[in-house]
Amino acid sequence: MKIPTGNKDRFVKVRPMFDCVLKRCRELVKERNLSIDEQIVPFTGHLNVKQYCKGKPNPWGIKIFMLCGASGVIYDFIIYQGSETEFCPRFKNKFGLGASVVLQLTEHIEENKHFLFFDNYFASYNLFEVLLQRKIFAASTIRVDRFSKPPFLNDKVLASTGKGATHEIRNDENTIALLKWYDSKSVHIASNFIASGNVDNVEHGGIKNQKNMIQLNVQK
Repeated sequence: MKIPTGNKDRFVKVRPMFDCVLKRCRELVKERNLSIDEQIVPFTGHLNVKQYCKGKPNPWGIKIFMLCGASGVIYDFIIYQGSETEFCPRFKNKFGLGASVVLQLTEHIEENKHFLFFDNYFASYNLFEVLLQRKIFAASTIRVDRFSKPPFLNDKVLASTGKGATHEIRNDENTIALLKWYDSKSVHIASNFIASGNVDNVEHGGIKNQKNMIQLNVQK
């Protein structure tokens, strides 16, 4: 196989196979509930786009961003190659890396048919606005500094209420809800289709001492 002059694709030799697999994945009928996350394909050889992801079962390898269903079936994916990753310029320049991954992987999702979930690595306020415009219902954990530090109650106030305490705020258009839920520490969540809802009780116990169960108020 002749490699084009000036090629920057580290996977150019397997690109035909990659494109064939990707095309077939995109043709599959997608499930209602979808998620986006990163996957490490274990690899310890010499490759300058090899990544280290702390906390992964196999931390060294090739990073792939994936759109998957609840069943685990893959519907779309992007092989990460650092600055040479083929992201759409209009996404990356405007929204940054994390949101660009979500926007690119959801380009083939139909409107009003799917619920999308991802973690705080990808989340931003602008991303939720764009997904709402595309009529993709999304929810994720968030990093509050990417949401202009919303005026949540502080941890001390929520802790005084007890585990399971929540504080919800919404944007002026009432289209995006942010929720702070207090357990052992605070968890921040955002969504463009669901808010706190009704309170229910669940049993919760620490991993080290599962016999000592307590009742928590949680949002349905």
